[in-house]
Amino acid sequence: MATDPMTQIAPLLDELAHLELTGANPHRSAELKERVLALFETHRQAMRFECTLPVQVRVDGRREAGVITNIGAGGLLVQTTAPAAQGVSVEVTVQGDVALAGASIKGSVVWAQPGVGLGVAYQPMDPATLERLQAHLVSLATQALPREI
Repeated sequence: MATDPMTQIAPLLDELAHLELTGANPHRSAELKERVLALFETHRQAMRFECTLPVQVRVDGRREAGVITNIGAGGLLVQTTAPAAQGVSVEVTVQGDVALAGASIKGSVVWAQPGVGLGVAYQPMDPATLERLQAHLVSLATQALPREI
């Protein structure tokens, strides 16, 4: 039986949240972020997070509005009416008042379904965009943790 990745990540995120709140031990904080991100990549399929991020999608020089509804370490799902075939390169630019606003994420379409959207696998990205994406994923994972009442 496979272990739920969140059971591995939850204690790391709890410790990370404590360290970030107190400002204690920045080296340990950086180490924990690296471990969490490594687990995201290891469990790429399981570690997807629902979200609502407005975006502009550029395909073959055309721009269309869209919404990222699912995001993870390896790619994202964007709801859009932009037609695209498997393998086509796309650029997704995050809009709105969010931490990722203005980030342009390049990727390749791995699947497309009219009425559903595009499954996009990331292409290599610049370090600043990668860092912002990783911080966003850590934030989403922290929000996804079950909380005691």
